[in-house]
Amino acid sequence: MTGSKTTQWVRRLLAAPVVVAMAMPLALSPHRANAAPKTFGDSVVISGHGLGHGDGLSQWGALGYATLYGWDWTQILAHYYGGTSRDTMDPATVVRINLTALADAPATTVVQPAGLLGTNADGGVGRFSAVVARETGPATYRVYGRSDQAICPTDTTPAALDLPTSGWRLLNASFVSTSLGARLVVSAPSLDPATSPAGSNPAVCQPDGSVKHYRGAIEVTNGTDGENRTVNAAPLDQYLRGVVPQESLASWGDSGGGKGANALRAQAVAARTYVLTETRATYAQSCDTPDCQNFNGAARRASPTAAVEVIEDARTDASVTATSGVVLRNSGGGLAFTQFSASSGGYTSGRNFPAVEDLGDAVTGNGSHQWTTTVARTAIEAAFVGIGQLLSIDVTERNGLGEWGGRVKTVRVRGTTASVTVSGEAFRSALRLRSAWFNVSPGCAPGPRSVAAAPPPSGFHPMTPVRLVDTRQGMGGSALEPGCVLAVHVAGAAGIPANAVAVAVNITAVGTKSAGFLSAFPCDQGIPEASSLNARVEAPVANLATVPIDTRGDICVLTQPGTDLLVDLLGWFDGGGSGFSARVPVRVADSRSGLGFPGAIAAGATVRLDVGAAASVPPGAVAVALNVTATRTQAAGFVTVFPCAAPLPATSNVNTVAGRDVANEVIVGVATDGSVCVFSNQSTDLVVDLLGVFGSGDRFSPIAPTRLLDSRNGVPLAPGEVRVVGVGPGSRAVAVNLTSTRSAGAGFVTAFPCGGAIPGSSNLNIAAGRDTSNQAMLGIGEANSICIVSSVKTDIIVDLQGRFG
Repeated sequence: MTGSKTTQWVRRLLAAPVVVAMAMPLALSPHRANAAPKTFGDSVVISGHGLGHGDGLSQWGALGYATLYGWDWTQILAHYYGGTSRDTMDPATVVRINLTALADAPATTVVQPAGLLGTNADGGVGRFSAVVARETGPATYRVYGRSDQAICPTDTTPAALDLPTSGWRLLNASFVSTSLGARLVVSAPSLDPATSPAGSNPAVCQPDGSVKHYRGAIEVTNGTDGENRTVNAAPLDQYLRGVVPQESLASWGDSGGGKGANALRAQAVAARTYVLTETRATYAQSCDTPDCQNFNGAARRASPTAAVEVIEDARTDASVTATSGVVLRNSGGGLAFTQFSASSGGYTSGRNFPAVEDLGDAVTGNGSHQWTTTVARTAIEAAFVGIGQLLSIDVTERNGLGEWGGRVKTVRVRGTTASVTVSGEAFRSALRLRSAWFNVSPGCAPGPRSVAAAPPPSGFHPMTPVRLVDTRQGMGGSALEPGCVLAVHVAGAAGIPANAVAVAVNITAVGTKSAGFLSAFPCDQGIPEASSLNARVEAPVANLATVPIDTRGDICVLTQPGTDLLVDLLGWFDGGGSGFSARVPVRVADSRSGLGFPGAIAAGATVRLDVGAAASVPPGAVAVALNVTATRTQAAGFVTVFPCAAPLPATSNVNTVAGRDVANEVIVGVATDGSVCVFSNQSTDLVVDLLGVFGSGDRFSPIAPTRLLDSRNGVPLAPGEVRVVGVGPGSRAVAVNLTSTRSAGAGFVTAFPCGGAIPGSSNLNIAAGRDTSNQAMLGIGEANSICIVSSVKTDIIVDLQGRFG
């Protein structure tokens, strides 16, 4: 990414949810979910893209580019293997392939019905219809031959083959097959591997009694560990005749009026280059399975004398001939590691070659471009031993390419007894998924846990804001379905100590499917009756929440509507830290009048706000609680408040909406002079009210959200009416979440300590038909109560989140 640091950061933030603030306070929606949160049932639905690792050529993508876009094979190769160049190799170069079906077999039998086999076991003198090489010691073989018939003996022991009536003749009692130049070789010397019919070439007897024909020679030898191995040594391009129809469909050569032949040609070059880079073993550079590349020889028969089934195909043969000897070299001049896979899913992985969007992969017939599978819950629990009962599958990192944020780099599998974090490829392998580009359908409710004791009084530690969750990017989880609960692991994240008891987080709902609410709570306390945020379809909505951490280091977020979720960490509470001194809310900035700011904040500007000078922030203060409101905003965007000594973080506090006032509480670290910094990516006016200061004040006791007031169960607030809300004895300030609902019109709500004058500040900016919420840290007034006044008729909900003092 180019440009100034500010420009780069702005681009990054534009992809993230933005929080909105305004001069008037907004309220949260108070309703609780109608249904229980979703949990994983007996199975988990996983959707995905692609088949294989996605690096280099996509076989289906090559077909798409050839038939839909008219590309030739050179264009296809250039697209998938960026930074490479074409070169040529001798097509007769011999490659050696491990025939894995015979790995560690006691004997190898080679047959040729016409009796054309020769072997160096007898100095190449005889011609045979069948040759058996029986291992009798390390790299030592007893070799037999017969010319009367091609058979695969079931008993290859010397006791059976040495019988005078067996029909077998001993050719060599102890042939030593070691180095490459002294291996035991069986071939048909009179046959040209390039022109001979597929079924006339030497055939190797398989464990099931069938035979496979191979062009070139068959070698029998030991590896460095004494393992017995059977190898096909074939000219490079003759070997490819058995690879290309196994890796791609030969019928593609007829697709698009013959244009599909270019996909086969690209496959031939990729396979040719790939095998030349292989160094799998001392006895063979590659193997015949998908672990290397698929190779099934030239032909097969059900028995040595059964009808021939040709594996090669004229269309794939033509692709090998058309590209004869062509290979790809990397920028350093070496052969390129031209891996390929069946389907990229729409984006290559970028592991060894530059990642590219793969439009061709969407070609008709590619069933792996998009896929869905269902995995039994018990299978997941068995694959990740020790996790106990499955609670959630949280994608924690993706490569950023394509839907859901692309291929999974890391994923956390969370259970009732343990959690494990593995790579996306390891997860794919464990569950036999088609690729590591997958998305788990949300079913993310934590199971029941023992309820922890209430945490002790604690102090606050401000920090440079850090984003913990962005489900749009697969960070910390995937998009939440309606009624879903997402557990967010916070203990140990971003420097939070293990003994932290609560966190201050900014929660943003973005891309919400329907209006509804979200609740943040400690996972082991159960879902509360309270809410933390009222989400809307038309714009991102954010709110501050102070949430106790549960016994396993998690907080939970329940969402009533389907939505993407952002969670930004602002600080934590523990046995150390700073106490809180509540203030009667006081306005410290209003850019409309020039208070605190000389005028509206320009788009992309960062400005310094001297809170200390405006409100006498005492020396030693470490943070302030502010209500920040964006008003007269020119366009949708976001505002970020952060410590001036820190770089601009990739987080947000207020999500602005053109023509609408939006507010949110912010807890932010202050400089020694009491100043903070404010960034806005859109032009907007800002109004800032000081609610209190963190320094030498009262300690905080966080609690699971508890409802104190719901006027819907009684009488709504009338315009100008002051409603008293009792908060109970034993504290000097509280953290409450305020929600306005069923409002009669546009206006604002102000909360303040009872017994004093109504301050010239606001906490919620409300509108008819819109639920709005905002947290407020308030001092407690007369009769252990706080007071609430509204400029318009509205219902009010008050949820207690913790106490100070």
